[in-house]
Amino acid sequence: MREFYKYAYKKLSQTQCAVCSTFFVSPHKHVKYCSPKCRSENWKRKYPSKCTFVKTQENCQICNAIYLKKVPNQKYCSVACRQTLYTSQTQPGEIYSDRVIKKYNLNTTRKCFSCKKKFIKKYKDQKYCTPECRHQYQLIMQRKKYKPIQYDRVVNCKICDQTFEVKSSVQIYCSEKCKKTGLRQKQQEWSRQQQEATQEHLYAVRSKETKYLTIFNELRFYKEHDFEQWFKNNYTIFGIKKLIKINRWFPDVVAEMYNGKILRIELELLARNFKFHKHDPLKCDLILCFAKTKTERDVRGVPVISIFDTTMSKGSNYSNYSESNLVLSEFMLNLVDCLHSNVDAFIELHDIRFPNKSEVMAQISRTL
Repeated sequence: MREFYKYAYKKLSQTQCAVCSTFFVSPHKHVKYCSPKCRSENWKRKYPSKCTFVKTQENCQICNAIYLKKVPNQKYCSVACRQTLYTSQTQPGEIYSDRVIKKYNLNTTRKCFSCKKKFIKKYKDQKYCTPECRHQYQLIMQRKKYKPIQYDRVVNCKICDQTFEVKSSVQIYCSEKCKKTGLRQKQQEWSRQQQEATQEHLYAVRSKETKYLTIFNELRFYKEHDFEQWFKNNYTIFGIKKLIKINRWFPDVVAEMYNGKILRIELELLARNFKFHKHDPLKCDLILCFAKTKTERDVRGVPVISIFDTTMSKGSNYSNYSESNLVLSEFMLNLVDCLHSNVDAFIELHDIRFPNKSEVMAQISRTL
């Protein structure tokens, strides 16, 4: 460690002070003075006039008061006197350069926007001769822009129907008692409307008149994972007895059908994604998807079953389909027809008698 400091000391430069001629060591090459005292002494030798000033008493050029002169060029006793002289000698526009005066037409006469009197323009955007004129003009413009609301001063109370003089345009009650009564009536009316809406929702809901309005119509999926979760809970409608395997590895599903056969199924949001994902058609037996076009019977030789038929938008986005054109696919329509035919066969088998429609409507008229 000592050898290191010795080596570092040898690297330091040894310099002679320019004032006291003593030798000193410094890590910098251009140091001339050994201490701040020597540096100050050299400055006094170089500028003697600045260092020989003696404070004296002088008379102020404004107020003629006696003050102690602290710097050689001091002429005034205070800041107030110096500013008084400056403001008295400065003419309008004198503080700007000739280029600025010419550009903004300073030192010219113009009319005040408020009082129409002529004044000398001192600043760039000056429009008024005094601040009072500016304030008065702004008041006039505000009154033109924001006109007071016109309303009847004498009206009838909404509760007791007595005439009274209102204090604002929104006052409709003559007293605090009438105000409480009116608020109570509004609350009761609102509660009655809510009860009627609830009753209508519970007892008078009418469905759309269509044969194929089912739970499938409101299905909407935008990710393949969401469609996969729905398939886990509803796979039996596709004739599947149980799922042997379902995960993200191709094929997504290996299932056993009710006839005992095994199927390899690939789940896709859109049928065309099977081609975009570059799956091997030889390792898949069926494609189950959320939507496809009407012309897509198969993809690369693999048959397709979909819930909806729709039109596809342009682009390679995997979820880019037309939501407004969704209609149930042929497979789902046949499934609904089978359900309807089974219900009709059950009714015929048990000889259910249908009641008269007019009698039923009269019976339920109170809930409609």
